[in-house]
Amino acid sequence: MNALLVLREARKERGLSQVQLAALSGVSLPTIQNIEANKTNPTLEILEKLAAPLGLAIRLESVTPGWDLLAACGVPILSRDKNSGYPSAESLIRQLLLATRELSDEGETRKKEAIQATLLALRDYFPSFFSKYLSRSPLIQKQIPTDLSGRVIRLRRIAIENLSRYL
Repeated sequence: MNALLVLREARKERGLSQVQLAALSGVSLPTIQNIEANKTNPTLEILEKLAAPLGLAIRLESVTPGWDLLAACGVPILSRDKNSGYPSAESLIRQLLLATRELSDEGETRKKEAIQATLLALRDYFPSFFSKYLSRSPLIQKQIPTDLSGRVIRLRRIAIENLSRYL
């Protein structure tokens, strides 16, 4: 759930007005109004100040990619979940970013090649999607191979076929 929604719901559940939360947290009323209206991107410090009087804690943790979801998105890897349907393009983007972060070091070769093949398929066959959502990420750019192995080429063909079903 969106952190801003959690803050607003927690404030309402505790019967606090925005004015009361401002007084308790030391965050200005206009800032709280803009945050709840999703008109600003608050800093972590502001979020912590707002969370404390609501009895909430801000926690950052690494998220691992959903490999079954990536398979459902068209990444040519085996999936245990055969009934996952077609997820949204946003899910594909989010999971690709998570996977590239996890595989940025020398990791599992098979998964890395599958991600590389999918990125190549997106870049070459869905260029508007790739340029709009993925081209600016240094992690994504780092994963695109310059020398293609036979396996990556074969996996790219599979990825193109899978991605073309819903992109």
